[in-house]
Amino acid sequence: MNTLPISPSHIPAAERLLQEANCPLPACPQGLVLEKEGEVVGVCLLGGTRVEMLAVASAWRRRGYGSFLLRRALHALGAFAGKEVTAALPADEAGRALLAKFGFVPRGAEMLRPVRRQLTALELGHRLLASHLRPGGFAVDATAGRGRDTLFLSRLVGETGRVLAMDIQPDAVRDTRALLERHGIRWAEVHTADHARLAEFAPPASADAVVFNFGWLPGGDHALFTTPATSIPALEAGLEILRPGGILLASIYHGGANGTAERDVLAPWLAGLDEQKYTVVRCDFANRGGKDPLVFLVHRC
Repeated sequence: MNTLPISPSHIPAAERLLQEANCPLPACPQGLVLEKEGEVVGVCLLGGTRVEMLAVASAWRRRGYGSFLLRRALHALGAFAGKEVTAALPADEAGRALLAKFGFVPRGAEMLRPVRRQLTALELGHRLLASHLRPGGFAVDATAGRGRDTLFLSRLVGETGRVLAMDIQPDAVRDTRALLERHGIRWAEVHTADHARLAEFAPPASADAVVFNFGWLPGGDHALFTTPATSIPALEAGLEILRPGGILLASIYHGGANGTAERDVLAPWLAGLDEQKYTVVRCDFANRGGKDPLVFLVHRC
């Protein structure tokens, strides 16, 4: 799955998608298209620092593709680098809810994403990892996803260190390898494997840090998600390869198709680890209505 600037070859597909949304295509459209397996499944029209329109093919809705495309569009507009961004007010409730998810609020006949930085689970996790990992260390990303944690870990340990990453979904492995290649990272290895097989790739008590993100692949099909049946064996393997003094970071994403079932199993499991062997810190985003991930930091004594 890729996002690309709109080019002349994309015009027919973009026009069809916008027709579904009863929106005409401008004469010289600017923005991004979302391609999956060579097919254009989404389009986002941009102008200046404004999101003009976002449309996803009806067959691909409610799978996270709209969120993935909007996130890429906001990156392109500089929203995550401190720029204020506006958006045309969608006619439908689903469109308004999507914008609200990314911090947009109504302002007259449009929506505005004010400049403000809110601490996210990803940023919290990265701060914790940065305070612990040093050049030359060994870090493991047990759920590579789109590769953001793998890249971050690789930068922390540097060329003298080692990073091991894995994911069961081929799309995730491909995207992670491509991201590392774009940034010139050669000291990270990425495998297509279930995170429950983690101990097959690293010896006991060897890792300085192990990272898990439980839930679904960002921008992927939300009907595919992790479950306690493999997540608990994966955590056991992660603790096995963690060296004394090392940390394990587990972010549990919940809601949507996977509900709270995995959270309700993993949270007490982690809280029940032997206090003589581990210190477990649970981080809640207490004032956000319970929708944010739970973040657990486990320190091996």
